[in-house]
Amino acid sequence: MPNGVLEIDGRRMAADKQIATEPVSMPTPPVPGLPLSGLKVLDLGVIVVGGEQGRLLADLGADVIKIESRAFPDGTRQSDGALGISTSFAAGHRNKRSLGLNLRNDEGKAIFEKLVAKADVILTNFKPGTMESLGLGYEHLKAIKPDIILVESSAFGPTGPWAKRMGYGPLVRAATGLTMQWRYPDDPESYSDSVTIYPDHVGGRISILGVLALLLDRNRSGSGGHVCSSQAEIVLAHQGWQIAAAQSGLVDPLEPQDVPWGVFPTAGEDEWCAVTVRDEADWSSLCKLLPKLDAAMVRSDRLAHREAIEGELVAWLRERTATEAMETLQQAGIPAGRMNRIADLPEFAAYRERGTFRIETHPHLPEPFVSGALIARSERLAPPPTRPAPLAGEHSAEVIEEWLGFGQAEIDILVERGVIESLSADIETAIRELKGRSRE
Repeated sequence: MPNGVLEIDGRRMAADKQIATEPVSMPTPPVPGLPLSGLKVLDLGVIVVGGEQGRLLADLGADVIKIESRAFPDGTRQSDGALGISTSFAAGHRNKRSLGLNLRNDEGKAIFEKLVAKADVILTNFKPGTMESLGLGYEHLKAIKPDIILVESSAFGPTGPWAKRMGYGPLVRAATGLTMQWRYPDDPESYSDSVTIYPDHVGGRISILGVLALLLDRNRSGSGGHVCSSQAEIVLAHQGWQIAAAQSGLVDPLEPQDVPWGVFPTAGEDEWCAVTVRDEADWSSLCKLLPKLDAAMVRSDRLAHREAIEGELVAWLRERTATEAMETLQQAGIPAGRMNRIADLPEFAAYRERGTFRIETHPHLPEPFVSGALIARSERLAPPPTRPAPLAGEHSAEVIEEWLGFGQAEIDILVERGVIESLSADIETAIRELKGRSRE
């Protein structure tokens, strides 16, 4: 089985690890309902997994400072015009502030070290060794702030023969065998995973679980820690049951275990419903809905007559919408679920009732957009704040003044030297043009 998906201080956090369970007292957060308010976070993360890590903490009230520079812009900003704001960026970086800082500059590095001395958490998702190449490895950061928590998320983890490899979602999915599975069975070349960014969002959450664990431990021990996660190992963990079954010589877990077992067309164009008969009870219930089926058939008979049985099911499904089929089958106790497209999710009854999504706006986007509303449902958690995602360098002076106490004259000198970057001329021009168009 995959041996855990997270390393803390070099130790694999696998299922057999003994974890301390004594109660830990957490300080009362300054803002009720936002348990991480007062926490200071330096976010060096990029693209999706990097953005997700910081957003999760920001949504819980932390002061998350996205550190970026014009020389090395976040990849998710590069295709969105001068402002660098798209719907996905707006949703993935809400509640953060942006500090333009040149870490390749000695003065910029010195500013960063001063920020580290004030910080609680540092987030990264570079290739392993990048922080060390900047002279900012964990041991150096720990010497500046002994209780600092550093996150390093990467494609293949910090050790092993592939540790230094660059990697992102598509490469990770291919290397872990997922791409081969993500195909239509009748078309072996129909690789269908190009439109997803899995496992980035999962990777962000796994890393933040490590941060929360270390924050709890810090209240007990007074020390911080080093969190490392591998996106590849996250995918392998999700496939753990398949790996174990294959290595044990068991039935191929991707093959139907009973009949019907799969995704079938319903009424409407390209509409589908998943149906899974698990046992004799499910089969008996299905036979009451489809009287042409033989209730006396046992599993071996059903497997032998799969095509005929599924033909009867499809004929029944074709007379119903995916939602009608799902609800009818579920009421009969048979596992079933309609296929949802991305656009269907906000109005899907289960998500609507739970308040999973919300409508947000951004001052530099022309229309409102749908975004995730919850990290978890809890009477003790307030909804995430609605601070819009920042422009690059939008809060540079504000952050340096608040965190380090620098005066405006000092900040102006640092901006003039290119150590700190405020809003670029291109961004300011684009903002003026937008304002002009809105007045028209």
